[in-house]
Amino acid sequence: MASWPARLIEYLERDGRQALADYLPRQRWFGAKGRQMVGMRLLDHAVLAETPPTVLTIVAIEFQEGPAERYFVPLLMMPQAEAGDVSAQDRLFILSDSSSTEHMCVMDATADADVCRNLWTESETDFYGRDVLGHFNVYGPSRQVPPSPSHCDRRSDCPANRVIPLLSSIGG
Repeated sequence: MASWPARLIEYLERDGRQALADYLPRQRWFGAKGRQMVGMRLLDHAVLAETPPTVLTIVAIEFQEGPAERYFVPLLMMPQAEAGDVSAQDRLFILSDSSSTEHMCVMDATADADVCRNLWTESETDFYGRDVLGHFNVYGPSRQVPPSPSHCDRRSDCPANRVIPLLSSIGG
């Protein structure tokens, strides 16, 4: 059986795109309110943690007019039975699997203080991992950034986003 983060990515690459496209415009940080979305695709992702399942995603939104935009969307998964205190604003959808009786609530990871602390801690040092495109780095605040990074939008609600200057896919 695939891990919960793997199931989430599989869902976002198929049926979950619409759920994410419906979620994004409801967020106050979404910069394209009023623009007609015509497509969305998952550009990249990386698992920040397996427990609780936390996935950092970068999505591209195409619009009827104007250039596409990229958004950094950190997602947290928690058992639906434990998600009672999660606001409707922060919930995206419930993910289930036919081989499991457990259902996972997929939510905005920046709504969880422990995830924000984890992002903060990882950002104070250089965080390196594997993603779909190869490897990624999150550079700490005092680190010199390599040329041609791929900048991502930041979530103003999470203090960690004031420290993570960029998520850079460097391939390989």
